[in-house]
Amino acid sequence: MYVGEWLNDKRNGQGEYRYEDGSVYIGKWLNGERHGHGEFRTPNNDKVYIGEFLNNEINGYGEIRFADGEVQKGNWIKGKRYGKFIVRDANGKTYKAKADSNGELYRTLF
Repeated sequence: MYVGEWLNDKRNGQGEYRYEDGSVYIGKWLNGERHGHGEFRTPNNDKVYIGEFLNNEINGYGEIRFADGEVQKGNWIKGKRYGKFIVRDANGKTYKAKADSNGELYRTLF
């Protein structure tokens, strides 16, 4: 269910969409797609992404928060982590990480 702004019968501007599985997106829309700054929450809030979207995908700078307290901050391209990240693990320790070509994070020095 969508509540928000419309233009030409498409979600456009600020809005909130609740998916059938319980996930929620709150943020900017363009031509019916998530586009711009927004927040996406999984059904049980076990993952929360706050950041940029482009053409309905996570794309640009953002952070993802996990239920155990881990936070990952960095850039995404087409839904995959890209480049350098700062990670605060579930124990509160902060370290630098880098994403490989599959978007997986590895501790690193940079």
